[in-house]
Amino acid sequence: MRKGTVLVDDGLLRKGTHLARLAIDRAVAFPSAPMPNLPFVPQRVLAIGAHPDDVEFFAGATLLRLRAQGAQTALCVCTDGGRGGRGLDDPAAVRRAEQAHAAAALGIDDWFWLAHPDGALAAGDPLRGELVRSVRRVRPELVLAHDP
Repeated sequence: MRKGTVLVDDGLLRKGTHLARLAIDRAVAFPSAPMPNLPFVPQRVLAIGAHPDDVEFFAGATLLRLRAQGAQTALCVCTDGGRGGRGLDDPAAVRRAEQAHAAAALGIDDWFWLAHPDGALAAGDPLRGELVRSVRRVRPELVLAHDP
């Protein structure tokens, strides 16, 4: 498991940053839109997505709201996104860089890039162990994830 700290030239980073900006715009445009009532205000949140930009798409605005309430946010991306992006020499590197910028735009405190090959994610080990390590490191009170 590698911590997501890679930054590269902004010219390559349109998609991830674009989705993060859409989430920010939505959170700003609908600041009073109802959120599910939680029985507590989480202090630590972990969002898990199969692919780069999944979390931004399904929970970007929610993460922004939770951060505004004081929660620390973390993100775990399971695949390398290597099948996304036509005509790129190294799509996985571009997708990782996009993810780094999207996480920064959303103010994510920490993120994990598991780098499994795109399209080959399988339930069980080693994925299970990597997710357990992410959960143990973050110690989330709330986990956001999506259906496979």
